[in-house]
Amino acid sequence: VLGITRGALVHLDRDELQGMVAHEFSHIHNGDMRLNTRLLAVINGLLVFSLAGIAVLRQAEKQHLGSDRHRFFWQIIFAVLGLALLVFGSLGSLLGNLIKAAICRQREFLADASAVQFTRNPQGIAGALKKIGGSSAGSRLRAFAAAQYSHLYFHQGVKLRLGRLMATHPPLAARIQRLDPQWDGRFKPL
Repeated sequence: VLGITRGALVHLDRDELQGMVAHEFSHIHNGDMRLNTRLLAVINGLLVFSLAGIAVLRQAEKQHLGSDRHRFFWQIIFAVLGLALLVFGSLGSLLGNLIKAAICRQREFLADASAVQFTRNPQGIAGALKKIGGSSAGSRLRAFAAAQYSHLYFHQGVKLRLGRLMATHPPLAARIQRLDPQWDGRFKPL
């Protein structure tokens, strides 16, 4: 299923819409959805370690400190184990998200090229990207779970804390330059 926002329908012309839909269709055609699903499964699997670490730390915290050395010993063991799980899961999730972002950025270039191949019109998708760059809102979505689905958007849909490092889409200028080498660097205002 491909979804098109109201903003895209209102602001993009026929060729630009075709380029955008061809871009998204090429993600399906090239197997990107399957790849993204696998990446998300691995990253969420690593997140389970963090959640388990938090649960173990909470259990260790609930143990009452007393004069019983045996209980204190186990409390320390649970705390160290919980902290180790939390660090391992958090580090794994961070590295997994960095890998996912790097792969997604490269797949975006492939989807742009495939869109040109499907439509035989590089100006369609390039025009859509230029309009996104010229919009004051850009392609930002203000939805609660927007960040979880950022890799499924036509362009970066959310503002990220780590910026380009965690971005699932390459910069607009780089994408447009590959599609339209004669581009003067100016975006189309809406």
